[in-house]
Amino acid sequence: MKKKINILLGFIFILGGFSLFAQTADVKKDTRGTLVFNSFPDEVNVYIDNKQAGTTPLEIKLEKGIKLVKFTKPGYKTEWKQVECNENWEKKVKVELSPVTSSVIIRSEPIGVGVELNGEFKGETPLVLKNLPIGKYRALLSKQGFVSKEVSWIVDSARPQIIEKNLSSNIGTVKIKSIPYDANVYIDGKPRGKTPFEADMTEGHYKLKIMKSGYAPYEYMFILKRNETEQIKATLEELPGSIKIESNPSNCLVFLNGRQYENTPVKIDNLLPGNYKLKVERKGFDPVYKKVTVYKGQENSVVIDLKNNTGGIGLIVNPPGVSIYINGRFRGVTKPDEKNPQISKLFTVSNLPAGSYTIQCTHKRAQPTTKTMVVNVNKGKITRSEKAINMWISDHILTLSSGQRYEGRLRYKSDKIISFEIEPGVIQDYQKHEVRNLVKMSVKED
Repeated sequence: MKKKINILLGFIFILGGFSLFAQTADVKKDTRGTLVFNSFPDEVNVYIDNKQAGTTPLEIKLEKGIKLVKFTKPGYKTEWKQVECNENWEKKVKVELSPVTSSVIIRSEPIGVGVELNGEFKGETPLVLKNLPIGKYRALLSKQGFVSKEVSWIVDSARPQIIEKNLSSNIGTVKIKSIPYDANVYIDGKPRGKTPFEADMTEGHYKLKIMKSGYAPYEYMFILKRNETEQIKATLEELPGSIKIESNPSNCLVFLNGRQYENTPVKIDNLLPGNYKLKVERKGFDPVYKKVTVYKGQENSVVIDLKNNTGGIGLIVNPPGVSIYINGRFRGVTKPDEKNPQISKLFTVSNLPAGSYTIQCTHKRAQPTTKTMVVNVNKGKITRSEKAINMWISDHILTLSSGQRYEGRLRYKSDKIISFEIEPGVIQDYQKHEVRNLVKMSVKED
């Protein structure tokens, strides 16, 4: 029995040893190399010996040997690299992919069309746009006189593309005539010439203004359509004119074509253009007749000089205080001279139309009370009497001691004698003791 147990233990020992040997034989050291892949851009697909290994960044262990590695990413060109992998060795591999680009040729009818890509001017057709990455594109084609158009395309490979577009003309013609002609033309506020006017312009809305001196501005909004002609005929309205009338002297009557207006100076507005008959007059002056012209939208200034058609009369009437009447009309009273109050200043009446006048010099105390004369007045002259007009006018009251009272003229007076003219030519001398009182009278009439 004991022998059987020993045989069994020996057999188990042999089996255990064999199993331990087998386990030791299976455990081998890992000698593979390590490859570390990085790229620009990230997430590049990595293929090793035509088998996908993952995407960058990527770290992978490989058996020793030379590996053919392919790098791919949509929108980028494929890159190939040959990488040697050694045992127990780490190698870093970096790759930079170039984006896939394409060229686009843009053609147009007409040529010379401007191309804007993303708001940037690139040139004129025919135009080649190079190195365009994968993506969607939109460009604006524009040219003066044509309707702008947008074009779009997609770059999804390196295959070149051709884009062709025809632009339609957006030009119309405007023709402008006016009555009267030779008027200034403004379109959208800019001067463009004179009527008759013709021009080709792009379609659209426009503001027209026609101006000519002497006429009201003509304004008009119009729409110009492509390939059509807009014809505009404008009749300009005449502006009224005015006349400004001044005169020397002022405050003269004004008549224009027989109609009376305010006295000078005066401005007459809203007159139709043309010729007018002007009459300016004032009492004491010769009237002036003149033809004047009113111009469209303008003011015509006229200055009229009137010539005096009157004369005057100059008188010296002594003593002062005498009332003067001309043709029965009271004209005033003679005044004393400042230096010699016994005589009169020159008495003048002016603005008398030429002709014959009757002059009356009167004073209640005069003998006779009135002196009359006839004077001829000439235009533009003052007619003066050759000699002073002397009137006998009592200037003192003399009262005698007896009570007798006289009104007359004092001839002279001394310490003893008073010489007194009682009436014209009647002179009486009195002793001083014979006179009770001597009173001077005012030069004015009582």
